[in-house]
Amino acid sequence: MEILVKDPLYHNGIWKGMVEIPRHWCQYRHLLLERLRKFPDRIAQIDAATDRKDTYRDLTDRVLRCSVWLKNQKLKSNDVIGICTYNHLDTYVPVIATILAGHIINPWWNAVLDDDMAKYFLNLTQPKIIFADDLTIAIIKQAVDEVGSTAKIIAFKETPGFESLSQILKAQNVTELSEFQPNILEDIEEPAWIAYTSGSTGFPKGALLSYRRLTVIVDPISEKPKINFWAPGICWTTGISNMFWTITSCSTAVIRTDLTEEIIAQILEKYKVTNMMTSNTAIAARMSKVEAIKSYDFSSVQMVVFTGIGMIPEVDEFLGDIFPNAVIVNCYGTTEVGYVTARIKRHRKLMSCGQIAPNCEIKIVDPENGKILGPNQEGEMYVKHVGMMRGYYKDDKNTKAAFDEEGWIRTGDLSYYDEDGDFFIVDRLKELIKFRNNIHIIPGTIERVILKHPDVLEVAVVAKPDLTDAEHPMAFVLRHPHATVTEYEIYELVSQHLPDHMALRGGVIFLDKIPHTDTGKVSKKELRRMAVSLAIEQ
Repeated sequence: MEILVKDPLYHNGIWKGMVEIPRHWCQYRHLLLERLRKFPDRIAQIDAATDRKDTYRDLTDRVLRCSVWLKNQKLKSNDVIGICTYNHLDTYVPVIATILAGHIINPWWNAVLDDDMAKYFLNLTQPKIIFADDLTIAIIKQAVDEVGSTAKIIAFKETPGFESLSQILKAQNVTELSEFQPNILEDIEEPAWIAYTSGSTGFPKGALLSYRRLTVIVDPISEKPKINFWAPGICWTTGISNMFWTITSCSTAVIRTDLTEEIIAQILEKYKVTNMMTSNTAIAARMSKVEAIKSYDFSSVQMVVFTGIGMIPEVDEFLGDIFPNAVIVNCYGTTEVGYVTARIKRHRKLMSCGQIAPNCEIKIVDPENGKILGPNQEGEMYVKHVGMMRGYYKDDKNTKAAFDEEGWIRTGDLSYYDEDGDFFIVDRLKELIKFRNNIHIIPGTIERVILKHPDVLEVAVVAKPDLTDAEHPMAFVLRHPHATVTEYEIYELVSQHLPDHMALRGGVIFLDKIPHTDTGKVSKKELRRMAVSLAIEQ
């Protein structure tokens, strides 16, 4: 996995990494199947909760059976397959099978799924089939019935009233399995994947990713398999990308869902993990506060990858101590684009998110006048990437807003770079709140609950920085005149109606006036600054 460009180019305010479209991209599906079959006796996956191991022979058999079943459903190439689940040994079976069968994968946000969100996903993508886990299948069934969808629901686990994954796999004809061949990829821009990202309306947008994204996450075959571990599920692009990196290198994935910092440490030591490809830097911060972690043996770890906007010195020092043999990488990227920058040199400009990544171009633009800025000038980061999204699925308005007239994607992040080409993220312009192990909280969901209180006139929820949990939801509330609602009542209202991760850990602040922009919208940028100031004071 190439993380940094050796000799990036810089001209007229634009940084350019090497742009490399893999040769024979039209054979991508065949390459994927070839790698699955390359070492049948190698361990493909390990369930760290049960210690159950899955060989490439077993995984490939289930993938092919699922592919044949999908083929027999008489679907069209642009039909969408929804997948809603946590990490387990069957999670990636329909993911890989959908790619081999030539359809579009669409992982759902399983951790925060409710009836409204399920209906939104159904109406947006109109999936023909949905693979659902035991925790979300009832919600999905109710939503399917309410919107009148014809989507077929397949249960990952045996569930009364539903056809299960194991049942459809067992029913496939052996002859069809031996004869199955994926189709040649005729256009590298063919849709492959709808990945959800933040939405200003309260629901996520679906970034439509083509095979360009998949072709740039192909790793060379490892003669000795790497042992890869990561925290994110398939609803995050890192979860899908890490599995494709693992499969194309014929390596081993260690998976588990109910993760704590000490469970992560146990996994790293027990399975002699070589690559820890986890989520955000908040995990590292929390690990640094668990004294017992220092007693584990992490000498097998060769690479640790965190995503985030910078590493504080204390955490960087901690990681260097507990991972003595590892290259520690701090990456920055977006769902729409992929990895954009990476920092790999320890102690190098700790709050930097690194230098330009491969297959990428970056410029910093003045958001007021569109002028390209130079070193140490703050502006919005614009990016081009070989694997960037085609647009937002069935959303022309937001697609148009995301791109400039030259095809650059606006990241929504206030940034700058210095004379050495190191990039710094100053502020998040986007509204999504990142909590703990890549649980993303939609502010609009909390806002809608608070607005149900009769004493509340207006509310805005923003991210309050937290060293341990990355970000906490903080509510700024405008009460009706003479209203008496208290902070505790607002906090309890949210706790009673929403999951625990949406609790207002950042607090509740009553304002005499909610700040607005010139266009009349709530100025969340100003509120975020207030939240940051409050976090610093504490």
